[in-house]
Amino acid sequence: MNVGWIKLSREIEFSPLFQNAELLRLYLWLVFRSAYTPHDAVVGKQKVSLEEGQLICGVNLLTSQLGFKRTTAQRNLKLLQEWGVIDIDPRHNFSVVTVKMGFEWFSERPLSGTNKKDKKEKKDKSYTRKRSGFFNFSEVGEDYSNVPLRVRRKISE
Repeated sequence: MNVGWIKLSREIEFSPLFQNAELLRLYLWLVFRSAYTPHDAVVGKQKVSLEEGQLICGVNLLTSQLGFKRTTAQRNLKLLQEWGVIDIDPRHNFSVVTVKMGFEWFSERPLSGTNKKDKKEKKDKSYTRKRSGFFNFSEVGEDYSNVPLRVRRKISE
């Protein structure tokens, strides 16, 4: 089972597949199941080398995993291929599908907003919000003449 995080581009909202829940579900399923590192897989007695973004897929798998009818699965795969979102390399009894549209793999949880550098940058801002509703101006030498008197009193405490 694939482990890790996937970062999707916000541009997916403006793509045609976002307008159809069935297509979006299929696309996300393909992304979740695709390889995030190159490796070899065995199908029956065949060894298949998979690159990043590729998976072994067949219509029967889609019908069992996603609950699609056979014709619906075939039609949706063909539509995604026509739109350039996936490439399908048909083989005997299965296909190798390559997902081509904007996503990135992470082996661990992305640290956006939680790492020490981001926390330090947030701390270095010129003010922070206090629970009482007053602002605490942290820059030394700042001109406080335009700050209301009650805030200046709070700052000096």
